[in-house]
Amino acid sequence: MHSKCIFLLILLGGIEVEICATFRLPSRSSLFQNIRTIQRPKPSIIPVRIKPTLSIMTQATQFFLVLGSAAGLGKYPYAVYIEMGNGVDRCGGSLLSRDWVLTAAHCVDGSYSPTKIIIGSNYNDGSDPNAVTRTMKQKCCHKDYNSLTKANDICLIKLSSPVIYSSRIQKATLPQANTKAPDDKECTVVGWGLNENFKLLPGLQEADVYIINQRQCKTWYAEESVTIPDHHFCAGHVGGGPDTCGGDSGGPFVTKENGVYVLRGITSFGPIDCGKAKRPGVYTRVSSYVSWITSKMIQPCTGKLQYSWSSWDVSCTVTCGAGHETKARKCRDSSGLIVHPSNCEGSQFETGLCHLPDCSEVYSWSGWDVSCTVTCGKGHETKQRKCQNAAGAIVHPSNCIGSQFETGSCHLPDCPKEYSWSPWDVSCTVTCGRGHQTKSRKCQTPKGKIVHPSNCIGSQFDTGFCHFPDCPKEFSWGPWDVSCTVTCGKGHETKARTCYNSVGAVVHSTNCIGSQFETGNCYFPDCPKGDGTYRWGEWRDWSRCRVRNNCKGFRSSIRYCYIGENDVEPSLCISNIGGDYYREESCQYSNC
Repeated sequence: MHSKCIFLLILLGGIEVEICATFRLPSRSSLFQNIRTIQRPKPSIIPVRIKPTLSIMTQATQFFLVLGSAAGLGKYPYAVYIEMGNGVDRCGGSLLSRDWVLTAAHCVDGSYSPTKIIIGSNYNDGSDPNAVTRTMKQKCCHKDYNSLTKANDICLIKLSSPVIYSSRIQKATLPQANTKAPDDKECTVVGWGLNENFKLLPGLQEADVYIINQRQCKTWYAEESVTIPDHHFCAGHVGGGPDTCGGDSGGPFVTKENGVYVLRGITSFGPIDCGKAKRPGVYTRVSSYVSWITSKMIQPCTGKLQYSWSSWDVSCTVTCGAGHETKARKCRDSSGLIVHPSNCEGSQFETGLCHLPDCSEVYSWSGWDVSCTVTCGKGHETKQRKCQNAAGAIVHPSNCIGSQFETGSCHLPDCPKEYSWSPWDVSCTVTCGRGHQTKSRKCQTPKGKIVHPSNCIGSQFDTGFCHFPDCPKEFSWGPWDVSCTVTCGKGHETKARTCYNSVGAVVHSTNCIGSQFETGNCYFPDCPKGDGTYRWGEWRDWSRCRVRNNCKGFRSSIRYCYIGENDVEPSLCISNIGGDYYREESCQYSNC
């Protein structure tokens, strides 16, 4: 991420100050430099969009705690200070274990690398003898991090050596995966960034902010052509107030839940004028990345996949007393994706007995009656049970505690992967006599789903001759005039033919048995990828003059639709650039 300089005019003590701010687009982490006073009218400061950052607003460096206050010593024992480029830049982070720190990807994705990491202290100026200092041994950022939109703005830093836990060094508490704090919940942000007076304070600062409704926040930012990435959320004050800003990127965003501070967010980005009304700060949602975090702390970004089981998903056939227990788990790779169970050692399923508190002396549930929608692979499971009295008689379900029905997923051994051809789809150029035959078929799974022809053995197409009873001697059809809307892939086929008498003269189509026209599909090898530009080709030559009712002659012509040099379905040109692929005009038919 390249640094740029933006000049801001700010009124300090009645004197306008021009600030040359180095910043990363559009994160919250660089420092203000080169402050000098000038005497000239003060313009308004407007968020701008600078390429190549698309729709993210640029801002003077990264976030600082506006209108914050000094944090109590040891109140946030997981807060980590990260010095970048020997003091040129700074970020925050959160301690997750004795040797792993969580921060924003944009902090370590730029020109400067972490040169010093301070743990266990509110101060970053060397004044605290109890501060623990480490360097970065390894970084592991999300593979889908986008430096332009700040999507997946999350990264792990491995410390040069583990720290020792104490009253001032503790790991942060991660949230439950894929959970969200409710709107308007009071939360806390901490950091070492600039304050509202553009001063870098050596001590850790804290400020209270509130979760902003996501839809409302997206609407506000859309006014600046800014898109809030998925797995980000907004927090601040609707009318403006305390906020994060320059130097606070990567720092912790926490909520107090059941007396414990839970790490809900990572400071990511926001507008130029931090603390502005209807422009709250934007944070990476940690709960969306819990599985990624835990997997990367076990197996960092080495490129080599490791596999491990998830925790057991346990179910019991009863809700009280003794019953049968079923346990299932999923095999995941080091990125958290579910893979085939054969990649993990051990069994995916286990069964046994479960022992729950004694059931009521009067009523109890029977065992579950379980059914699955499939006999192999993954399907939907339905479980049903009956409420019975002590004598075993069935009574109304309301007499028993719990639900009579449960639904979920069932996992059976994988279905065999067998593919077969569908029956041939046969067409012939004539309806009597001898003609040319075309056959096509589709490759399909045992359930009839169409798949790529390469999964089946043999050819998808076949051609030959077809033989029908001789045509009547007096009148007969000529050969089919066949045209297809494409020359590759799948298109629409149009066939037309002319009726002749015994001496070869063209006569009205009603004299011949069968239809003069037929339509259907035509299949060619898949089209190569083109350059994405639609265009019509030249009109084809006019067909011979044909007749309809009352001996009115007509002839027709077609043209093809192209993407680059490849012809495709005409509907694509019609919907994208207009026009039509077919035209016709009247002609003089002399035999009527």
